[in-house]
Amino acid sequence: MLGSTIYDSYTQSTHSCIDLHKNFDQGNPLYEYEEGKGPYMRYTSTPNQRNIIKDLDNIDIPDDIKELANNMYKEINPPTKRNISRSYMLVYFIICAYDKLNRVYDPKFLCKKMGINVKSLNKALKLDTKYKMGNFCIDRSCIDYIPMYYELMGLSGKGLLVAKDIATQIHKDDKIRRIFPQNVAKGIIY
Repeated sequence: MLGSTIYDSYTQSTHSCIDLHKNFDQGNPLYEYEEGKGPYMRYTSTPNQRNIIKDLDNIDIPDDIKELANNMYKEINPPTKRNISRSYMLVYFIICAYDKLNRVYDPKFLCKKMGINVKSLNKALKLDTKYKMGNFCIDRSCIDYIPMYYELMGLSGKGLLVAKDIATQIHKDDKIRRIFPQNVAKGIIY
């Protein structure tokens, strides 16, 4: 095997098997020989080369969130394939990045941007125990969401202060706490 050459259909070139072993640690193509199937190629990547920046470039979120999510991904380096579980993983790292920077986000908007169903957000959040990051969900109240929705609606002025005052008066009520804080914030603004 070491003295033979292999044709790479991806790059349309031939490679010596001796070069394969030299390039293995550099994240280059790895060629293997399987009995009955012949030589085949698979690409490997070293842990410092793996990242999720390409996936995050298509999503409309701030750059510092993308960078922090990518750094958290590199820190853990979880094995994932390109399927729906990768989307869950991306949502998880984005949520962790928002929480780490103590920024407010709306999970529904985030799910829409990522192309996953809101009902399956739980699957993304369950990855916390899988990756054992030690992160936890920050308990947010309707007061935290009011500035974000106010800005999204293009409103400005004293209405923001009035909405925050109303939210501080009602957010401790048990009936209000059973409702999602995003919905309470939207109701106060309207």
